[in-house]
Amino acid sequence: MNLAVLDYQQGNKEAARQALEQGLVKARALQHVAYQADILNLLAQVALDQNDLAGARQRWTEALALYRQSQTTAKIGKTEQRLAELSVIESATSAWKTHATLLAKSGVLVTGVQPGGQASKAGLQPGDILIHYDQTRLDKPASLQSVAKSTDPTKAITLEFLRGAQKLTVQIHGGPLGIAIAGLPPDPSALPPTQP
Repeated sequence: MNLAVLDYQQGNKEAARQALEQGLVKARALQHVAYQADILNLLAQVALDQNDLAGARQRWTEALALYRQSQTTAKIGKTEQRLAELSVIESATSAWKTHATLLAKSGVLVTGVQPGGQASKAGLQPGDILIHYDQTRLDKPASLQSVAKSTDPTKAITLEFLRGAQKLTVQIHGGPLGIAIAGLPPDPSALPPTQP
């Protein structure tokens, strides 16, 4: 497995993936749960780096089940986090496929929602892409931060956003939304093709 990691770090991603696949076969034959889970975790990262979201989800889901079986608490939490991050990427990818023209003007990606905050109460989720805050088109995180900060907290506003292929609106009040945000990831169709 160490040689596969070195191959990967040196840019030999296909050689690394093949070595990891061979290691996984051996680990399964030996029924070595921890080793299987660690290899699946690395294979998931390779799949993600190759824009294979379904492959990454499958590998991390398998790794998570094995980490739970072996009660490896730290790795369970880290793998759950990776799956949550992957859900955000999957949602953004789905939005790009359906709303590329709208997203060409940009948007703001929700990466986290504070429990009990306005966004949580309104039903926003990580992976949602904010498009309009009342009449203001949101093109970057700073534009949302600025308009939300300057809006009277008693004023009702309309928030327009994308959740995957759906275009939705909710009514909230001005002021802080209780969300973590980031710039919109690029259109996946503009990324280099997945390598075999």
